[in-house]
Amino acid sequence: MSYVSGSPIDAYCMACKRDSNHVVLEAVGLQIRSVRCERCGAEDAYRAPRAKTKAALLEFAAQKKRTSSAPKPASRSRKASARTPRTIFAELTDGMDFDTALPYSAKNALNEGDLIRHPIFGIGIVTARTDFQKAKVVFETSERVMVCNRQ
Repeated sequence: MSYVSGSPIDAYCMACKRDSNHVVLEAVGLQIRSVRCERCGAEDAYRAPRAKTKAALLEFAAQKKRTSSAPKPASRSRKASARTPRTIFAELTDGMDFDTALPYSAKNALNEGDLIRHPIFGIGIVTARTDFQKAKVVFETSERVMVCNRQ
């Protein structure tokens, strides 16, 4: 459909902030360049009505979802359920003396509960042995699998 000046069209008005009837002021072929709002008289570039845009459809779906009578599933916040290495480290090392930490070496045998001092990661505590030569260590910023008991 080709539009000409003076044709009525539905468009989104930036002044009114709503979909309303507009009059085409300038059109080139199939493309509408400018329109005038019949409600407030503002002249602006043509914008498709919000009801026909993807954003409006998504907003409509979200509103429908919020107003539905179906019960919401219990949601867990990410912060409440996620135990970060920092919190785990703080719990495990509460009251420990960091001066007693052993320097880390791949040759040392590590046991659960040992406190180690790594040159890059800092102070860590062994939480589990995963293999004969591997141990899980929780540092303040991360959790790592470290090599141990190598000869």
